[in-house]
Amino acid sequence: MARLGGVETTAARDVWHDLGGGWWRLTVPDPYRGANVYLLVDHGIYLVDAGHGSPEALAFLVRALQARGISPGSLAGVIYTHPHVDHMGGGVLLAEQWPQVKHLAHRETVEIARDYPGWVERTHRCVPDALAGHYPELAGELTSPATRVWAESYYLAPGSLEVVPLADGQEISLGRTRLVVLYTPGHQEKHITLYCPQRRAVITGDLLIGASTSIQLFTGGNVGQYYRSLDRMRRVKADMFYPGHGHPRPLGPALDLAEKTVHGQEEQIRQILSAGPLTAAQVAGKMFPRLPPAPGILLTLGLVLSHLTHLVEEGAVKVEEREGIRYYCLQPHWDGGGAG
Repeated sequence: MARLGGVETTAARDVWHDLGGGWWRLTVPDPYRGANVYLLVDHGIYLVDAGHGSPEALAFLVRALQARGISPGSLAGVIYTHPHVDHMGGGVLLAEQWPQVKHLAHRETVEIARDYPGWVERTHRCVPDALAGHYPELAGELTSPATRVWAESYYLAPGSLEVVPLADGQEISLGRTRLVVLYTPGHQEKHITLYCPQRRAVITGDLLIGASTSIQLFTGGNVGQYYRSLDRMRRVKADMFYPGHGHPRPLGPALDLAEKTVHGQEEQIRQILSAGPLTAAQVAGKMFPRLPPAPGILLTLGLVLSHLTHLVEEGAVKVEEREGIRYYCLQPHWDGGGAG
């Protein structure tokens, strides 16, 4: 049985996980960890997200859809939680094979999708070099051939896409059930969550992905926005969440864990800087003594930089240049400010 990104690639009916009530979950393989696609079957049939933009990932998705008897004529549309390559990339290829299917995303994603290759080049494929500018001590690892090969295989943008714009608060009728669009930036600045009141459930994309967080500065992440989106999720009358990666879980404990994790990481940085000014690489080295190979090194250093940027914005930390080297320093009289 073939594998891609650690996910079995045999496509048949049994690769769909039945969530009940006409909802199904499929993990589409990619070079990293695989991403979830949700199939919502009501009077209309919709997908939420479409997986990675590689031909192999698309073939897996199409075979899985066909195994459930879904054809281009029966699929009404694809709704995207955000435009990252492991969620929208597959939709670009799907649009070429199934052109009658409509595609929906946050209204500010319209221009991104129209210039998807250019956007991915500016915001994703530049990540190794952009991080190297903030971590000069680690530039060799960040721009190594192995890291570049991984980035080139993962950050794929196979073409452009025309999408129908969605606004915050807009409702999408599936038939007997409906989805409410909630603007939830933080993981990515154009990110939406889909709330289904009838199921008391939310499809969260990468806002919540279990026990981990993923806030990457260069691909649209923002810690302050992330805190505010978590607060918004607490006001939603939902019991379960369906993530972009991993398994569905109860929403309340996941929100508590996500906030605790993000707050704990920032508190750890403040404790590290209490000993004196450090470079971003020195902070990362104390938080993560053993940096993993790609893609882990990119995600880890991107997360640390996202936190440092937020702490500077909050006034908890300041940046000083010394002989061309950027140091982060704890502000001695910062009053704590509050998250976000």
